[in-house]
Amino acid sequence: MTAANWPDHVNHDEKVRRLFDDFDARKCRSIDLESFVAQFRKLNVGFSSATVTDLFEKADANCDKVISLAEFQRFGELYPTMVDCLYYRAKDYYTECAQRDAIEAAKKLLEELRQREASARAAHAQAQSNTDAADHKLQTQLQVVADAQAREQAAKAALEAAHDDTERARADLRDRMTDLNRAKDRERQRQLELAEAQRGVEVAGRRVQVQNQEVVKAEERLREIERLLQEQHRELEVQRANAERMRGDLVQAQAKEQDAAMAENEARREVHVAADR
Repeated sequence: MTAANWPDHVNHDEKVRRLFDDFDARKCRSIDLESFVAQFRKLNVGFSSATVTDLFEKADANCDKVISLAEFQRFGELYPTMVDCLYYRAKDYYTECAQRDAIEAAKKLLEELRQREASARAAHAQAQSNTDAADHKLQTQLQVVADAQAREQAAKAALEAAHDDTERARADLRDRMTDLNRAKDRERQRQLELAEAQRGVEVAGRRVQVQNQEVVKAEERLREIERLLQEQHRELEVQRANAERMRGDLVQAQAKEQDAAMAENEARREVHVAADR
């Protein structure tokens, strides 16, 4: 039963019927001595066991060890004050039980909300940590990109220098060929000079090839770094989105905690009001 089953404004017969239903713990339409004594203890009626047993025997008119509804109604006619006392004690008992259950439920809800808030805060802290780590990683990758760009500029400058050297070597070769055609008598010396110039051209050509290979490698590293930057950017966006969701969950948890606190305060006020009555 609940407090709603015990309204204030009911007649005597209705009080007797509701008390009988409450005393009938086994729901067999009769009350034995054990149920009778247990009910008096539950309602905290300050009668001794002997007094409660005596009341049971007075109510058990046919002495069959159980009290029927008719016998309980007759008992209520003999002791109307007792009926009123038991009725309002039962009402107070179930009212107190309901209030106690409401308080426990509110406390449980408050504890759950606090646990959820703690979880949300931990998740927020983890998300913030992940975001900081992603920012640090991004800064590192940006520095790597800057270093690669610097190396690329240096490689380009070296390539241009090698190209200039090649052009100068070619010009020198042309000059040597012209000198060879003009001075047949110095052909051997010119041939030696030509061979030397050719060796210089070969060295310069090899240098150009090496520089070209370095440029290709630098470009490949640059493309890889750009790809890594794009992946880091996407990861950072995901982490920021998760952080925003965590902040939203935290706000909701705080709102629920406030609602639970208000509910607990309201329950406490109801308990105080009930206690005052």
